[in-house]
Amino acid sequence: MGKKTKKEDINSPEEDEEEEQNENKSLEEQENEEEEEDPSMLMAKEIEEDHIFEEERIQEEKEKEEKEEKEKEKEEKEKEEQEKEEKNNNEEKMEIENKNPEEEENDNKPILLKSKKKTILKSIPKPKPIEPWDPNFNLEERYFYQEIKQSEWDEIKNFLTDYLSNNKTDLPTLENFFMNYPNMYKGSDNTDKLKEMINDISKTYQNNFTSYQTLINFFINTYLNPKPALLECYFFPNQNNERKVVDMFRTCKKTLDLAIFTLTKDSISNAIEEAHKRGVKVRLIADDSCSLMLGSDVRKLAAMGVPTKTDKAKYYMHNKVAIIDKSVLVTGSYNWSRQATNYNQENILFFENKELCEKYTEEYDKLWEQFEFVSQSDAQKWVDESESKTKAEKEKREKEKEKKEKEKEKAKKEKEKEKAKKEKEKEKAKKEKEKEKEKAKKEKEKAKKDKEKEKQKTRKLKEKEKAKKDKEKAKKEKAKEKIQKKTNKKTKK
Repeated sequence: MGKKTKKEDINSPEEDEEEEQNENKSLEEQENEEEEEDPSMLMAKEIEEDHIFEEERIQEEKEKEEKEEKEKEKEEKEKEEQEKEEKNNNEEKMEIENKNPEEEENDNKPILLKSKKKTILKSIPKPKPIEPWDPNFNLEERYFYQEIKQSEWDEIKNFLTDYLSNNKTDLPTLENFFMNYPNMYKGSDNTDKLKEMINDISKTYQNNFTSYQTLINFFINTYLNPKPALLECYFFPNQNNERKVVDMFRTCKKTLDLAIFTLTKDSISNAIEEAHKRGVKVRLIADDSCSLMLGSDVRKLAAMGVPTKTDKAKYYMHNKVAIIDKSVLVTGSYNWSRQATNYNQENILFFENKELCEKYTEEYDKLWEQFEFVSQSDAQKWVDESESKTKAEKEKREKEKEKKEKEKEKAKKEKEKEKAKKEKEKEKAKKEKEKEKEKAKKEKEKAKKDKEKEKQKTRKLKEKEKAKKDKEKAKKEKAKEKIQKKTNKKTKK
């Protein structure tokens, strides 16, 4: 697109010539009028024109001043709005930076990744709080740990003895019988016991190899090679998926081995504490630098008596693993923190596999031997210092907030004062304007009266001049008549 140009008033040659003729004509007429007009009239006209010109000049100046004042007010308003917006943005940034890790349960922890994440946290809406766990969830009922009663074990033993002693080989009989014991699938303890029972009974009936082979094949195909009772994966950000971890920890039975980079989510920490108090054998491995961060729950758990070790190394202990009852593996990228739960792109996997858990436990035991204990007394000392520091920072933030409020209030009062001053000045300017307007009106009226007087004076002068001319004319006419009479007399003679 080209630049926009102003329109020019261009006349044709004929129009120019016509305009020139009209101007010349009007100039001639004006000259003739000036020749005919009386000097006193010309003077009055000049005074009137000067007065009109002065009025127009004053009016133009006033309009210019009003326009400048409006533009100035508009600029000031825009500047104030811009300053207000910048102030709000700065306050929001300060709130994110100074967010108290213990103000709310969901906002309980420090943000690890600062520079990039602040803008993201600002743009993502705060998630609505939900129940930290599912009160109806039970790992035992849902997946495994379905212990078989002793009376049921007696029934199974009698059936197996009868099956082997009579050298039976029909598979449907086995399938129909074990269908009555669905809990056999749930939990490796049950299958271990069944395997042991088959081996013990078969020793008595070693000759019945065909029956034993049928039984062993059924056992392997049915109980050792099925899909795991638990195989689930979840993704974040999602508060509901955090509950899966909490539910698992709250309902575990015997052991809970944990290796975590950072632990700042209270709901998960509370579930670990609850398991420890129930008598579950809990072990906790954590990264040393993260465990010393304000808001971390690692040393709080250590202070409660949970056996805890940290790496004390230059590099990170970056595992995110839980081994539940030597049977369920929980792993993935998910850190047990507020930021990971509510904002990060993360994943977590729950997998029941005893052999896999054994491999993880072997590695866990190596780390446990390698790392250093966090003593309960040192942990408690850190917790006390942390709480004291948090309290001091909270008080500091409150003071800063109070200071900001006072400054805000002061700025508000100054603004109101400035506004009142402006209103006063505006009112004063308005009154002066009205006064000036009134003065201009009076001057206009006076000029009008003076003009009238001047007109009357001019009229009287004209009349006097006319009367004088008429008198002279009459005198001339009389003299002419006299001369005519004399001429007539001479002619007669």
